[in-house]
Amino acid sequence: MNSRQSSGDEVLFPVTISIKAGTAKLLSQMAMDMGISIDDVLSVLAEDAAIDLENDLPYFHKDSIPDKCSKDDLLKALE
Repeated sequence: MNSRQSSGDEVLFPVTISIKAGTAKLLSQMAMDMGISIDDVLSVLAEDAAIDLENDLPYFHKDSIPDKCSKDDLLKALE
C-alpha cells in the first residue's frame, strides 16, 4: 500500500458511497489501527486502485479512434 504524503498535487474529490455495515466497521478499524481517518483510508485505497489502472493504460492506447471512417475502412479493420 502506498503511503499518503502531501505532494501539493492533491485534489479534493468529495463523494458519497454506500457500503455494508461490516465494511464500514472494517474501514473504521483499519483507520484506528493506522492512526488516520476513514477519509485517509479511502484515499489510500483509491490511490492504489488508480495506480494499478495506470499499469493497464498502454493496453488502451494501442487503438485510436479516427474522426471519420468509411464503410470499407470499417470492414477492413474488422477482418
